[in-house]
Amino acid sequence: IKRTLAKLNTMGVSVPKSMSGRCDKIGRRSRLAEGGGGVGVETAVLKGLDWLKATQNEDGSWGKKHIGAMTGLALLCFLGHCELTDSSEYGDAVSRGAKWLVEKGDKQNGWLYHNNHRHGAAYAHGIATYGLAEAFSMTEKEWMLPVLTKSVAHIVNGQKSDGGWFYLENVRKANGKTELDFKRNDAEGSDTSVSGWQFQALKAAYNSGAEFPGVKESLTESIKNFYRVYSPTNGGFGYRKRSDAKNAKHKLTGVGALGLQGWKFGHDGQDRNLVVNKACQHILKSSRFRYDSKESNLYSWYYDTQALFNKGGSYWAKWNEQMQPQLIRAQNPDGSFKEEGSGTTKSRASEDAKVYRTTLCLLMLEVYYRYVY
Repeated sequence: IKRTLAKLNTMGVSVPKSMSGRCDKIGRRSRLAEGGGGVGVETAVLKGLDWLKATQNEDGSWGKKHIGAMTGLALLCFLGHCELTDSSEYGDAVSRGAKWLVEKGDKQNGWLYHNNHRHGAAYAHGIATYGLAEAFSMTEKEWMLPVLTKSVAHIVNGQKSDGGWFYLENVRKANGKTELDFKRNDAEGSDTSVSGWQFQALKAAYNSGAEFPGVKESLTESIKNFYRVYSPTNGGFGYRKRSDAKNAKHKLTGVGALGLQGWKFGHDGQDRNLVVNKACQHILKSSRFRYDSKESNLYSWYYDTQALFNKGGSYWAKWNEQMQPQLIRAQNPDGSFKEEGSGTTKSRASEDAKVYRTTLCLLMLEVYYRYVY
């Protein structure tokens, strides 16, 4: 394992440079303050982690139906606060969650979804791979590496020629068996939403400093797809094509903006700063942060929050003054988060809605010290 990107922080923990800030208690407090985070943020995050710990399944997973995705999201929340496998308070939860994913991957040739619905499985694999990649990056537990290598390879091999990814489909393999795999039909464009999770999974694998064949090249190709769906007319990013940026149903501008911010290669003459500026302007214009409104969209806001935080300045200040107090007010006494006004998380995650909703809210609240690009 080549830890070429590693850095030893003030707690004596060796983690990738891009993640070192979250594991430095002094640095974490400093970054929280610099980013405009009040004292209530840390309290809310810890309450949320306590709720996740209390609701973890006996086998180490989270959720009831979309278990692969929920386990990946929960792990990301713990890791976002630098809770590793040896953490005194949450270490057991992190270790058992990671082991569940590894055991799932062992049984499924590296695939990390639980429900084999071809739409949900594509999301679940990307999210779970993202969680496992960060767990490996931050703990260096080599028992995670064999499954992670296979799960990352599925993403690399499933990339379409336009640079993105689409849903899974039943594919007959060389051994005669049928297996769900990414749909690579080039007659139709990739799905920006599915692509966003695969991009984050690959970026987390790259950040680990370990060697994963094809990851760097795949990340570079993925930038091509983000530009493919970008609309210079309004600064938005579309669902399957650039004209979809007009559709209020699919608010994916944060996905595209985060992708362009997160990888410096593959821009091929495009003015990345100009595009990101227009995208952030589009987000602020079209995505008002109103938790209790019928237009609330925690999924889109998860991406919007990262993109605007990375952009900083007045973009972040405007978003943060809405986001932070509303999320803190929306937290239940037990640490979970109440249903948002649109009810979108319930319609998308059904019985797993509370886990899904809570993890998205926690990841937004961890943005002050979790994300570095």
